Amino acid sequence: LASGIMRLGACTERGIATGLGSDSANTGGRADPFELMRLATMLPRVDPRAPRFPRAQEALAMATSGGAAALGLRAELGVLAPGRFADIALVALDDGACASALPGGEVLVRHGTPSHVRATMVGGAWAFREGRILAFDEDAVLAGFRARAAEFVERAAPGRAAAREATELLAPALLAFDAIRAC
Repeated sequence: LASGIMRLGACTERGIATGLGSDSANTGGRADPFELMRLATMLPRVDPRAPRFPRAQEALAMATSGGAAALGLRAELGVLAPGRFADIALVALDDGACASALPGGEVLVRHGTPSHVRATMVGGAWAFREGRILAFDEDAVLAGFRARAAEFVERAAPGRAAAREATELLAPALLAFDAIRAC
């Protein structure tokens, strides 16, 4: 989207609750929470004004309890505790890519991938386990998507054209705003 890099350090210094998330393929790329955690620790390094860089444990917290806090749901979500939703991911860091004398959050953030996820539970019910999606019929959903994909593209064409036109019209003003803001 070319919206720049969030000044994460400035936000956390001000006590702004920060979570990690993605709107996935809609803006390019896949919805990979491991990649998001790595980027959260690396992207602030390009900002010379950054007071410090987030550690892996901070990125992990943003990806878990930080999301609940950012949504104002800290009392209901974000930690495993009695009376809270049981949303968990079981991750095995047992291959060569994650070999470490000190396994833990640092290894998970730096080297973890979706292939390391062994199971997920959402609201106390298994959603993914032993390589299979249990929450819904994946084959049926993909078949339904494929059957309607052309219709979605056709219906979105006028809106996409209007968005391209608006982007072209607004681009000079937005670039000028970014130049002023950078000073």
